[in-house]
Amino acid sequence: MDYSATLRRGWQIVWKNKWLILLSLIPALGGLGFLLVSFAGAGFPTDPSTMTPDMLSRLGTRTLLLSCVSVLFSLVIGIIGLAARGGMIVGVAGVERGEAYGFGRAFRAGWRKVLSLVGMTILLYGVVLALYFAMIAVLVLSLVIGAAGAARPRVTGRACWQAWAYW
Repeated sequence: MDYSATLRRGWQIVWKNKWLILLSLIPALGGLGFLLVSFAGAGFPTDPSTMTPDMLSRLGTRTLLLSCVSVLFSLVIGIIGLAARGGMIVGVAGVERGEAYGFGRAFRAGWRKVLSLVGMTILLYGVVLALYFAMIAVLVLSLVIGAAGAARPRVTGRACWQAWAYW
């Protein structure tokens, strides 16, 4: 295989169709959004000895809310990124066939392919995603039980363990 000819042809396609650069930046900008969401939790106090039960309860609520927003944000950004990747694939294939493609047409074509791309992504990363969501569930449930215990000090560790085992 002639790699230099392949790279040269790829560069020619991108240079003639600069909208491909914009399509490739959409998933990259999603990473910037993840960075912003991760900095949203930077104001959490970290020394539990100085926290009152009310502060622990509020911390648990804020953490749960931030976790939910982060998961929803990542799902939306991930789907938009898949649509952009699908648009790049369809757009380059169309340009190679001699069809006229632009940013909007390629993104719409990629959006129509999102379901199949989501299916392929789940097949590729299914085990990792399952472990990720299981860890999130354990973390969120632990925070909720801890916040409930901090809000009501009469709740014993045994009651928390029973709630955990029931779940």
